[in-house]
Amino acid sequence: MYHLFFLTTTVLGSRMYLSYNESRFRLEELCECAIVGMGNAPKERMLALQESGYRTHERVVEFPFWDEYKDLLKSPIADMKNIGGAEAGAITAGKFLEHFTDYPYIHLDIAGPAFLKSRAGYQVEGGTGIGVRLLFDFINNLK
Repeated sequence: MYHLFFLTTTVLGSRMYLSYNESRFRLEELCECAIVGMGNAPKERMLALQESGYRTHERVVEFPFWDEYKDLLKSPIADMKNIGGAEAGAITAGKFLEHFTDYPYIHLDIAGPAFLKSRAGYQVEGGTGIGVRLLFDFINNLK
C-alpha cells in the first residue's frame, strides 16, 4: 500500500520535492497523532512545514535522515532493496526515494494518523485525509 505524489515548487529558482506516502510499517504503533517527516531539504523548509502543521493541527515530527540508513537498502543480489525492513521503515522509504532525485525534498509518512479507530479532534473515525490541509497551508505560505 504505497501512495506517492511528487510536488514540484519553484521558489527562488530552486526545486523541492515532497513525497507523501501511506506506508504501513510499525509507525502506526509509534504515533497516531502526528505525521512523520524527514528529508534532505534545507532546515528552513522543514521548519516551515512544521509551522504549517501547528496551524492546521496536522503536526509533523522530524525523524533523522542520516546517510547510515542507506546501508539498510543494500542488497546482495540487486542494486538496492526497495524496503529496508521493520527497523526504520519510514526512514528507509525516504532514503529509497532520495536515491532517485537530485533535488532537496521532504518525505512525509502518514501511516499512523491516516486511519483512526475513533474520533480525534476534528478528524473522524476511519480515513482522515491527513496531510491535505498541511500541504495546502505549506504551499500557500512558501516564501
